[in-house]
Order: sequence, then C-alpha cells, then structure tokens
Amino acid sequence: MNNNSLRAASEPSLKGGPGNKINGGSPSNPNDQRYRDAAKNEFQLVSTMKTKKKQRRVVGDVIKIDLGDGIHSYARVHPDASFTFYDSRGKAELPVEEIVGLPVLFQVAVLDHAVKEGLWPVIGHSTLGNDLESVRPRFIQDLLQPDKFSIYECGTVRPASREECNGLAAASVWEPTHVEDRLRDYYAGRSNRWVESLRIK
Repeated sequence: MNNNSLRAASEPSLKGGPGNKINGGSPSNPNDQRYRDAAKNEFQLVSTMKTKKKQRRVVGDVIKIDLGDGIHSYARVHPDASFTFYDSRGKAELPVEEIVGLPVLFQVAVLDHAVKEGLWPVIGHSTLGNDLESVRPRFIQDLLQPDKFSIYECGTVRPASREECNGLAAASVWEPTHVEDRLRDYYAGRSNRWVESLRIK
C-alpha cells in the first residue's frame, strides 16, 4: 500500500447516509449536536494531518525528532539515505552548533518520507565535516545462506567474513517510527525489538 492509500485510509469521512454513525453516535443528522461536535473534531484532525510542511532532503540539514511528552532528539542528514542520531533527549531547544558537537548514538538509513513529509522538521543546517562525510559500513547476511556475508560501503558491496561484520549495523532502511521507538527504548534502558531483529543470526 502506498503513502497516498495510507493517508486516504486514515482520513475520516464526513459523508452522511442512511444509518451512518459517527464515533458510535446517532445517525449522521446535521441537526444533531453530537454530529456537529464529531464533524468539528474530525475536521481539526484532517487539518492537522494536512499542515505538515513538505521539505527537501538536504545533506547536512539538522532535524528534530518528536519522542512524545514534549521530549525530542536530534539527527543530521547524510548521503545515501543515512542519518546520524545524536545523544540528546530533552525539552530545551538546542542551537545547531551544539547539536552537531554531541556524541553520536548510531547511524542508520531511513525512508525519505521522514523528512520530505515533514515528520521530522528541519531546524537548521551544518555542513558535514570530513569525519562524517562517509556513511559507516554495514553488513549484509544472506537469508538463504546465513554463513554468507558481505559489507556495504560507499555504494559498493564486497564479500566479507562473519568476523568482519561483528559490530557493524545491518544494511537496512528504517521506518521513521521504528527509529523513534529505538530512541525511546535507549533512553528507557531497555532493548529494542527492531535492533534485535537485525542482529547477525
């Protein structure tokens, strides 16, 4: 299912009809107060969904990630669909210069809509330094031949041993919500199911 289908499926319909009920209430009678209240709430929900700002994905942009309860974290856009995620959790807004100097938690590739659909808003820009220009190597484990490994680095794939792959992240592209889960789990001191599922088998 594509993103348009998901949005269409999630947006409530206000179409009335015989016996149509809204939120378990009475039939959709425009003169019914419950209908008007439900229609107002649904209109506000749809409006909120449609106000997310479309953005371009620009290497070096710094983005903010909402973790709920007013808490957020930060990351920076890298080439090759990758992001660097910084060790930052709080309610205060940090300047870009401070963010890019924070310790790095991890680096993974994330689906483009995280930025392009405005899920993670861009708050500034900082040109990548030489130490962060390249994407870290990642391992690939053959699902049909689990003893066969390779390493993906800078757009190329080469054969590798299991030992070479130890300590590397899996070559995978994450959903934004899964990254948010990972960050929340990290700060809660618990294991993350997505990380565990991607470990070398």
